[in-house]
Parts: sequence; C-alpha cells; structure tokens
Amino acid sequence: LLTVVTEVEMIVNLQPLSYVSQDDLEEPVTPSHLLIGRRVLSFPDTLCYDGDDEDYNATPQLLSKRMKYLNRTIDQFWSRWKG
Repeated sequence: LLTVVTEVEMIVNLQPLSYVSQDDLEEPVTPSHLLIGRRVLSFPDTLCYDGDDEDYNATPQLLSKRMKYLNRTIDQFWSRWKG
C-alpha cells in the first residue's frame, strides 16, 4: 500500500498548478517545485530485503502476486485521474 500511496503522491505533485498552453516554453510550476524546489520525475526505490526477519516469508509467487496487485491498483488510479 505504501508503494501505491507514494506513486499517487508523486502523480499529484507533478500536476501543474495553473493552466499550461501548448505554446508555453517554460516548465509549469508544480507542487513538487514548492516542496523541494524542482520537478520530481521518479520516486526513490525503497525496496529492501530483510531475510533475517522471522516473519519475512516472501516467495517468488507471493512477490509476483503482490507486484501484479500494485500495478493494477496504480493503473486504476491513473484511469480515474485521467477520466
């Protein structure tokens, strides 16, 4: 869920704060400009391996299922955001 929220946050922070015409040569101001002073094009990779944790039971099948779920959730957000 954290990955989805992080990606949604990035998408929202990339949206221009005002109307942008096709002829505009300057980069539009976005919330990310106000927060960190520049446009953010990707978010940091926060994946980590914690094999020493007793509760860590990530199998290749579980990871694949989780990745499909995350991609589907992000795609649903994009379709709703654009629509």
